[in-house]
Amino acid sequence: MQREFNQEMLQKLNSIYPVLGTNVIEATPEHWNDFSLHMKATGASVALSISSNEGHNDLVGVTNEIVTVVAEIQHIMSEYNSMFMEAIFKVWMENDKWKFDFEPTF
Repeated sequence: MQREFNQEMLQKLNSIYPVLGTNVIEATPEHWNDFSLHMKATGASVALSISSNEGHNDLVGVTNEIVTVVAEIQHIMSEYNSMFMEAIFKVWMENDKWKFDFEPTF
């Protein structure tokens, strides 16, 4: 379901994405160039996992820094009554620059 986001909320979230992106990049092996952080709301918490979109099978754990930033995203979204049920935070390398995309499902 596509939802219109409050501009103030978007501004807050957009300032956090590079922090989350950096934390996810630091948690993954150097040879990963395209990966996703999967988030699924499970009651009061969010289940997190990281997977490679390139088919790499390395085991990657979620760090405390990632959990902290995801909690901040939850807090911001809850302030605007826009909490996601699931979300994917995509990270990929394009033209030697890291790119990020947040795709929530409500």
